[in-house]
This record gives sequence, C-alpha cells and structure tokens, in this order.
Amino acid sequence: MSTNLSLASLIAVLSAVSLTTGRSLQSPTFTIEARILSEDNAATKYSLSDKFFKNGETGKVYNWIRPGQIGFVDEFGEELCLSLLHDGTNNYIGVDSSSATKSKCETTSERWETFAVNKSDSSLEEPVILLNDVTSGQCAYLATNSEGKTQNEKYYLGLGDCEASYLANLILAIDNDLSTTLSATPSPTPSPKLKTSVHQVCDCNDGVYYDNSCYDTLENAFDDSTDGSIIHVGGAVVEVSETIEFDTSVTLQGHACDSANKRAKIVAVSSFETKTGAMFVATNPSKQEVVLKDLEITSESEGQYVAAFHSLSKTDLGGEGKRQKVQLLCTNIHIHDMQSEESGVGIFLIGTYELVVDDECLFENLLTTTTDRDRWAGGPAIAVISLPESGTLDIAGQFTNNRAYFPSPGTEHAGGGALYLDWMAGRVNITARFNGNQANQGGAVQIQAILGTFTDNGVYTKNIAAEEGNGSRFGALGCIKLYSGATFVLKGSYIDNISEGRGGVVGTNIHMEGSLFMLQGTFKNNRAMNDGGIWGRWSSTTLKGKVVIDIGATIVGNIAEGDNNNSGVFNAVTSDEGSVSMSSSEWERRTTSMILNP
Repeated sequence: MSTNLSLASLIAVLSAVSLTTGRSLQSPTFTIEARILSEDNAATKYSLSDKFFKNGETGKVYNWIRPGQIGFVDEFGEELCLSLLHDGTNNYIGVDSSSATKSKCETTSERWETFAVNKSDSSLEEPVILLNDVTSGQCAYLATNSEGKTQNEKYYLGLGDCEASYLANLILAIDNDLSTTLSATPSPTPSPKLKTSVHQVCDCNDGVYYDNSCYDTLENAFDDSTDGSIIHVGGAVVEVSETIEFDTSVTLQGHACDSANKRAKIVAVSSFETKTGAMFVATNPSKQEVVLKDLEITSESEGQYVAAFHSLSKTDLGGEGKRQKVQLLCTNIHIHDMQSEESGVGIFLIGTYELVVDDECLFENLLTTTTDRDRWAGGPAIAVISLPESGTLDIAGQFTNNRAYFPSPGTEHAGGGALYLDWMAGRVNITARFNGNQANQGGAVQIQAILGTFTDNGVYTKNIAAEEGNGSRFGALGCIKLYSGATFVLKGSYIDNISEGRGGVVGTNIHMEGSLFMLQGTFKNNRAMNDGGIWGRWSSTTLKGKVVIDIGATIVGNIAEGDNNNSGVFNAVTSDEGSVSMSSSEWERRTTSMILNP
C-alpha cells in the first residue's frame, strides 16, 4: 500500500478495555482515538470519523459487535462495522456512511483481533495493543495521504507490516458513563516481543485458501466464490493451467509468507497458451467488482502467449459483451514477461466505471504483437475501451520496457507502448512513471478520443515512437481526437523521449471547437526526427480548439531534426491550410503563454 507515516518520530500506542493477548473479547463501548507525539512530546489527538481522521472531530461510539467486528450504531439504528475501503489510490479502514453501499455488520467479515506487545511511548505505561486484520495478516496504523506535505493533510487508518515502526497509535477509550466498569475488566498481558501474524494460506500445500479451507487449485476456489468473497494465495507458487472464468465480485489477496517477497506468485504453466485469451476472465455481463492485491502474475516460458486479466470483449455474448462494466482496484501487483496478440496483456477492460492502479504496481516486459491487419490497438500493460461520463481512471505505478509491435504485413499502427485508452468520456488522472516503452505511435500512451477531463501528471523517460516501416509519431503519448468540452492537460515530466517521426513528446490530430489542449509540465531533451520537438500535429481538419503552452512550463533542449529545429517546441499542420510552429529560441524570448484560438 502506498502510504507514509506522518512523522518520522511517530510513536504508536493502542490501549484497550477488556482485551487480552490474542483474540478480542466483548467489551463496553469505547471511542477510537489517535495521538501523534511531536518532538517535544506534545500530543495532538484525533478521532476516527466516517472516513478520515480530522483534528478536533468528535469520535463515534464503538463496541465489539461480534467477536471479530468493531462497529457502531448509526442515526437510523443500523449497525455499521469497520471495513477495508478505498479512496483514490489509498486504502483505509473506516465506515463509508456517505456511500450507497455501507459496511453493514451482517455483510462485513469478522476480521479484527488484538494482541499486545511490550512497548509503549515515554508518557504511558500501558503496553501497545495492535489491531490486526486477520484476512491480510497486516496491522492497522495511522497513515497520511500527504507524502510529507502539511497542506490538506488527512490521516486515516491504513494497513501495514506488523513492525514496531508501523504500530497503530490507537486508543480504545472507555466511555465516561461506563468508567465504573473499568476496574472489573482485565488488563492486557504484555508479550515479550512482537507476534507476527501469518495467514492460514501459508500452510496450504497448493497456496490457495478460501472460506476456511485450503484448495488444490485456484480455479476451484473461484468456482465456489460468491459476491464479496476473498480468495487468498501465498506460500507455494500458484499454477494456472487453463482460463479461470468467474462472474462474482471478489478480492484476490496475495500473502508474502516468505519475508523476502512482497507478493504472492501466480504463474501460467508453459502448456497453457492462448494467443488472445487470459488467465483470468471476468464474465458478469453487467457489473462486476474485482480487487487484485499483493500479487505477482507472469508466464512460465519465454515467448508463451497468454494474458493476465481480461473482461469480456465486444464480440462475446452475441455482442452484448461490449456493455460490461468491471470495477478493478489494483494494489501492489506486478505483471511481467507475458505476451498476447490482443491489447491489454496485463489488463483489458471493455468498459469500466472505475480503474485504480496504485503506486506500488509494476508492469514490465509485456508485449502485444500480431500480423493481423484488423488489429491496431497496442497497450500491452493496460487497455480500456470505454470509460463513461461518470467513470474514473486513476493510474499510478510504474510501466517499464513494454512494447506494441505489429510487423508487416500487419496494420500500419501499433498504438500505445504501455497504455491504450479508446473512448474516454469520464475523468482520467495519470501519475505513473513510464520508462523505455515502445510503439510506432504513442511510445507510452495512445488515446483515441477524449470527451471528458484527462490530466497527465506522469513521468515519461526514454519512451520511443519507433519507425518500423509504417511511420511513427508521438514519442510519449498521443491523442487522435479532442471532442467539444474535452480537456487534455500535460502537467508531468517528459524527458529524453524520441519520436522517429513527428511529435517528440505528444501528438494530436482533431481538435473540435470548445476543446482545450495545454502544456504545463517539464519538457527536457526530447527529440523528433522530423518535426515538433515537443508537440506535433498533422490533420486534414482545421484546428478549432484552444491550445495553450503555459509560460510556467519548463522547456529546455528539445530538438526537431527534420526542419533544423524550426519547430523545436511545436509544429501544427492543417493540410491545404498551412502550418504554425515555434522554435526553442522563439519560446525563450516569450514573456507570456502561447495561445492558439483564444
């Protein structure tokens, strides 16, 4: 999970009422609080709200609803329990009472237990009581979404390793009106050292655990799953020998039973080969929710054709497959060394309302390749065909050395060396790192159409739009069409990318009236072998949308070799109408932003 402790000197303490070392017991009601100790030992107290910790808020009244569930009664008399929830790329523990889907106790797994360790801060005598999530083997701790920044900092309960530096400084504080019962409750018994929780899957011979049982195959566990199920893998390498189709909303949770590893490993055996299929296929024809967490997914043999995760395709179910929407949340997954003739060797979604890829995910050495002239979309790491207006994509993580390669007599285009995004009507936010990816258009990312808001805060280095006999364009990323109302903003860092044609960093084609294309980021040492050191455009249509190159952008050392750097910054061509361009020296003399079609 991509979270940081808010202070390096954070000292964690959890004191509880009516708790013993080991399993949680029934207790009086309590509130959950947190304290951060500053360097001078001054304590700032926080209370657990519906989602985040916020300074000064009044805490809810909690109790042990069942032996393994902590919850409270809301204003409607419903019992709600703590569960693992999501906010963007962050996971947190809480009750999402603002959502239509509440974490009701009857639908929330019994997952919490406590145990004591003989450690406390300098001001308290109580031993530390860790709140342990038995489904993942991890412990709760206070985390922040700020990555060291103080503005808009929000604290929340995350999950992390059960180590001293990650102790949760939670206080289960008994209510004042129940204080008379305090003396009657036993005190926690300190343990001489930290007890590390290991999930039951680590004892399974085949590395698969579901519904309190070990399974001999992962496919059988999926066959038995129901909506809301958690299937655990870990310990042994889990082998997949044929496609696993499933129509339930599930979590596939990996466990690093060996402390040397960060993820559980799933491998497609060498005899399992499919040029267009995948190891996992989500088949619910309407809506399906899937979580992939702490997993390494790969193939056994070099050159083996098999993808990792697919949804339905537009031809499935008599054409109804195109209506499918899969919500996919990816945390700490590593998909690598696989290939397919289809887009999305790592992940393919025909449609989604939400895709989240967190910062610890890694996609590398994935290849989309075919000589079929009817296939032209690349995106070996991730391909998303349809994002509706209400949908969101949040893509972080790292994408390294992925490639889309369609040799002759294949199609003229292989779009997107890492990502291929087709119809983007919703909100897209990219914060990922792209290095060494390759295609003949969109060295890292290719977008067919933007109708909503597309914000790029990524880091792009040494991606290539390669000339492989069919032309090349857009060294890092490209978009074919910006519809009216679309916003396409580049705020990231773009360094040492190459197009062996036009557009060293980015390329576009059709800009409809009412669209906005803006360059605001850092652009250094990018190169186009033809024209447009940063931005290159060629179209038979008139450029009608607004284009802005912000004066605050950093633009240094970009090269357009084909025209002696006359278009070191950009070259926008409309056939039969001429072109407009800008050299690096012209940009250096400017004191205001460059705006086309203001």
